[in-house]
Amino acid sequence: MNPTNEKHAAVILKCLPTATADRFLAALEPEACSAIVSLMEKTEVTTDKLHAAIALLEREGLDGGVGSAKSRHRRSRGGDNGQEKAAPFAFLLEYEADFLLRVINQERTRNAAIILSTLPQQVASVVLKKIRASKRVEIIRHIASLKEFDASDIAELRFALRLRIQKMVSATPVGDRATETAHNSDKTTRSEEALLQLAEFSDPQIKKLLSRIDTSHLAPALKTLPIQLQKKVLRNMAKKPAAIVSREIVDVRIDEKHRIERSSRSVARAIRDLKEQ
Repeated sequence: MNPTNEKHAAVILKCLPTATADRFLAALEPEACSAIVSLMEKTEVTTDKLHAAIALLEREGLDGGVGSAKSRHRRSRGGDNGQEKAAPFAFLLEYEADFLLRVINQERTRNAAIILSTLPQQVASVVLKKIRASKRVEIIRHIASLKEFDASDIAELRFALRLRIQKMVSATPVGDRATETAHNSDKTTRSEEALLQLAEFSDPQIKKLLSRIDTSHLAPALKTLPIQLQKKVLRNMAKKPAAIVSREIVDVRIDEKHRIERSSRSVARAIRDLKEQ
């Protein structure tokens, strides 16, 4: 069902128990649901408004109005030109909607709302449509109530999200990935074995290693390493460089195999040289 007038629907729904309102909202398209929930956040209910809303809906019914709801929703998300800001989670746009659905379903409701609120409306809408109705309404309610949030919270969420995605991608069956030649596979195996030796390195050794390698190779080399090894390396860096490398790891695509292998070989050589000394 789609209300003819979202403002009047918002007034009525705000007067209902949350569970009852949510059942109605769950039947709407994400755009219309978001528009009404946003109005509910801003609307102050009075007796006159409630009577007017009931009279209008009794007179005009609940059909139509989809286009206006979508238009208002697009304007509330940054305009009709599709230029909504995607940062700081722009890297998510590299993935298919079904994969994003898996990611969002693993997040707490507030985090899911923060993530989806920063993505282009058309992308967020596709993902929301795939989420079960009750959770979709809960997320949309959180999106509508979001206020200013601390940049450090966003940075932490972004880092945690990137690590979770990396684990999800790494868990993909080998048969589903692109195959490499035997020669390249041998090189990759040797490089990976050397990189995994970082687990045995002390903090002073890692600091010494960092002083010897080209930092442009660090992010691609760390991309496919276990999370605990990434954290071990990053905590041995100054705060600002560590934050930069963390962002660069996000920007390295998992399918950039040649870049990852080249950087891994470079860092692996530095590890072997350090161990031989």
